[in-house]
Amino acid sequence: MTNSTHSIPPVDLVIVIDTSPSMRDEAQALSQAAAAAIKAASSSCPSDLRTEWFGIEGTWKNTNFSRRIRDYLIQECNAPETEIRARKRGELKDAGAQEDAARTIEDIANHFNWREDAARAIFYLGDEALEAGGSQTTQEDIEAANRAISQAKAANVTIHTYLGKSKSKYRDSIQSEYARVASETGGQAFTEQDTLKGFEAVLEKVICGSCASQPETPSKRPVRQKTLNVGTFNLYNLVLPNVTYYETNKYSPELYQRKKTWIARQIEQMDADIIGFQELFHEEALREILTETPDCANANLITANPTGDKPTVALLSKVPVLNHQIFTEFPEKARLDIEGTAIPLHSFSRPLLSVDLALSDTVECTVFVAHLKSKRPIIPEDADRSDPMEKAKGQARALLRRAAEATALRVILMETLQNRKRPVIVIGDLNDSGLAVTSKIISGEPPWEKLRFAQKQEIWDVLLYSVKDIQARQSYGDFYYTHIYNGYYESLDHIMVSEELVAQNPDRIGKVTYVSVYNDHLIDETLSYEDMKKWKSDHGQVVASIRLES
Repeated sequence: MTNSTHSIPPVDLVIVIDTSPSMRDEAQALSQAAAAAIKAASSSCPSDLRTEWFGIEGTWKNTNFSRRIRDYLIQECNAPETEIRARKRGELKDAGAQEDAARTIEDIANHFNWREDAARAIFYLGDEALEAGGSQTTQEDIEAANRAISQAKAANVTIHTYLGKSKSKYRDSIQSEYARVASETGGQAFTEQDTLKGFEAVLEKVICGSCASQPETPSKRPVRQKTLNVGTFNLYNLVLPNVTYYETNKYSPELYQRKKTWIARQIEQMDADIIGFQELFHEEALREILTETPDCANANLITANPTGDKPTVALLSKVPVLNHQIFTEFPEKARLDIEGTAIPLHSFSRPLLSVDLALSDTVECTVFVAHLKSKRPIIPEDADRSDPMEKAKGQARALLRRAAEATALRVILMETLQNRKRPVIVIGDLNDSGLAVTSKIISGEPPWEKLRFAQKQEIWDVLLYSVKDIQARQSYGDFYYTHIYNGYYESLDHIMVSEELVAQNPDRIGKVTYVSVYNDHLIDETLSYEDMKKWKSDHGQVVASIRLES
């Protein structure tokens, strides 16, 4: 007979709370619910459970939060004080040190005395931003959350979060980051709405989720499928209902629901493991869609600086996320001039997102999601928009900006591509055809046929290949278009891959095998009396299937 203890998973759960005054009620309520929740969990999801309760730079009397996490890590776990990332009380203004959540998560992940064979989880409770508190999420909070996620993943720690009551008008941005930290580490996110009937059910879910959602160690990670589907999707202004965008536009609740339903159906058709999104205003809207899409409910979603007042890009990934970076400013090397006169363009019109992914146990990949300036003319407010000359100058301005953005992207790509044997994929709406100068700036030009082989190798090393061209070379027909404007059928949405994913490369680690374009919803309004529905995208979606060979 098998010893029953072997079938009961060991679980280490660290419950840590912000000790600023506003969290007193939650500290008391959770402590009071603990015994009942643990008893319920022992029945619904039996485990060898160890729970430890801590406050950040403080404690709560008459609660389970009677120890400071800093003291425990130093005294019980022998963590060097110099390696504790969270700040001490008094080092930050107001209650900042008591709300230093992201750094505390890092400290626990790296220094807590986890049992060797136990599932590891942290349940963090707070009501302000993750980097020393604050009433809104800033870039510093996002970067701090990124570090916490990275350290938690490295230590195989699941993070659950709870966001308490907040009167901040920026509450949505804080809630979004709490949810992101949880989702990207396999955890669950809760708010005060989940505790209207008390904390017992929430804590039971946290305990059971810590058993079920534990990230696997590399030695136990299952072998992933060898075919990877990569897609691009311009969402065409995904905005929450009753929110004005571009001065006068807004979605009614009914129109918003139709848009969500249509996007979810397209995502299901794409069946992609990785999707780069463009024209996303509110991350919350996309998360609603993904939650209701079964294959995407547990996927990672990374959004580049969501502000709600302008479109940005995002990446969905069903494979593990290792790290990500957001670019808003051009690198110094990308600054342009004409005959010594500087061109005053120094930033992207929409952020550029770079994400490192683990495609398999042995293959890592960097994916860029881009959305370059459109062809829409840039015309001064006091100019006559119907004047052909003003329109021509406006188009030239738009082209200058798009070319500058393409150059900045190329500079960033060169640093990623050069002398590195890991694949790179560029996804996005580049707002130009594959043969346009701006697209060629991004991909690079193939080597001249008569160059020496060694010189060609140096160029191939930093070259990108359009999946549109790859498909055209292996198919009898070319039906690739992703946008129709005034009767012109254009290919604006691109997926480009580095030489590591090209069939002609003998040292490849994979190859593009098939490309699908979902453009049946597009309408040529010069031929049809039917109008494009507002809830649909005005772009087609593209999916490239990549066969991994290592």
